Amino acid sequence: MKTTPQNIKDTKEVISLLAAVTTVLFDAKRDDDVIDLADLPKAFAIIPTISPAFDGISNVLAELKDLNTKEIDELTTHVQDKFEAVIDADVFETLSDVLLIAAAGKRIYDRHTNQADATVVVPTPVKPSLTPTPTPTK
Repeated sequence: MKTTPQNIKDTKEVISLLAAVTTVLFDAKRDDDVIDLADLPKAFAIIPTISPAFDGISNVLAELKDLNTKEIDELTTHVQDKFEAVIDADVFETLSDVLLIAAAGKRIYDRHTNQADATVVVPTPVKPSLTPTPTPTK
């Protein structure tokens, strides 16, 4: 049975929610090193990201299992764009490098399995047979 390819829309929406929450927490902590009720107005920035993220959260695993090279690049850019404001330069650079390494690893895997720009197919391990294979007789 052939499965329908997924896109990464729902994954990006969940990342956007995580980035919005992270940004609010970093901004609140940056102001006076304390997160309290005075920071509540900052939390309103999270509201537009909640519904889209929760509406599609059940699709995220399927989207991640079905990633192709183009989607990895798109997801890498999305993560970089969303988290750039809250992560210091060294951490951001490391995160960017890790995402680029993951994307390069996916490209290498695709190339060596003749699946250029296809989804990753993880082979099912073959259980070794406990009975010897009969040798053909002449």
